Amino acid sequence: MLNQEKTGKYIAEKRKQMGMTQKQLAEQVGITDKAVSKWERGKSIPDSMVMEELCRTLQITMNEFFSGEDIQEEYYSDRAEENIRDLMEESSEQKKSSKIVVICLAAGFAAIFQNYHLIPELTCEENIRMPLCFSKKSKTNEKKLDQWIQGVGLAQKKKLFPNQMSGGEQQRTAIVRAIVNNPQMLFADEPTGALDSKTGDSIIKFLLQYAHNANKTILLVTHDKDIAAQCDRVIEMADGRIVSA
Repeated sequence: MLNQEKTGKYIAEKRKQMGMTQKQLAEQVGITDKAVSKWERGKSIPDSMVMEELCRTLQITMNEFFSGEDIQEEYYSDRAEENIRDLMEESSEQKKSSKIVVICLAAGFAAIFQNYHLIPELTCEENIRMPLCFSKKSKTNEKKLDQWIQGVGLAQKKKLFPNQMSGGEQQRTAIVRAIVNNPQMLFADEPTGALDSKTGDSIIKFLLQYAHNANKTILLVTHDKDIAAQCDRVIEMADGRIVSA
């Protein structure tokens, strides 16, 4: 549970480390200096609408904001590895999707899900930016982010909410969200399943170009032989068994 007083002291500490006054922080985030004062005294907490900008300005992750203290990146990796080992011992159907989610929490991994898993209360652009709140190591800049959004045809959809977008637009949002933190490995489960053939072809071209240019690995699952033929290596499975590699 969030400790308002502890979080408030943490905000004040990080603000001072940045050499900013309450007024300067308020101007940067887009609120009043009185609001900043209330945060730092533990009288209130930042609204969700300004939380992302606050974390970006103070150069902290959202996890650090909620805990009210600095957190080492190794902590997330260690915890993720522990959870992966525990979940791999589970065989129930309920745990299958959880395994994928936890793997994505490990450092350097991301996934594109068949069912998108977008946050309905956030716009297209906010969903894409969400992973940036949880990592200090992200080197994604605004120019590159805009290029990726443009590259998948979402430039005119950035302010729409998931229920205002088609299935294909939601999938493209999920694709950019998956690469926004420059993961070392990307798991893609039928990433073009909800797209028409023309859009699907452009998305595969986008993903493969991203992988080659950024020297990343994509583990892609597909039933489409034309898509498989574009990959550097193909492992074919049938009835749960590898038949060629």
